[in-house]
Amino acid sequence: MFIWDFSALFALVLILCVGLVLTWWIVYNLNRDKQGGEDRIIEYFRQCHYCGYVYLDYFQNSPCRCPRCMSYHD
Repeated sequence: MFIWDFSALFALVLILCVGLVLTWWIVYNLNRDKQGGEDRIIEYFRQCHYCGYVYLDYFQNSPCRCPRCMSYHD
């Protein structure tokens, strides 16, 4: 018969939490690949016409503002 002491319970909870995180990570990565994860991020790249700075614009506002030189452009 197994005696449930504090260290055994702690190890069991820790193993379950690590298993849940690992499962969530695998499912997340599999779903991201199905949705074209890396291809979608290319839509957010913008390059400033004045300073040439390349940045990510997730909101895709028009006109947007360059984070480096603070100039507006389309």
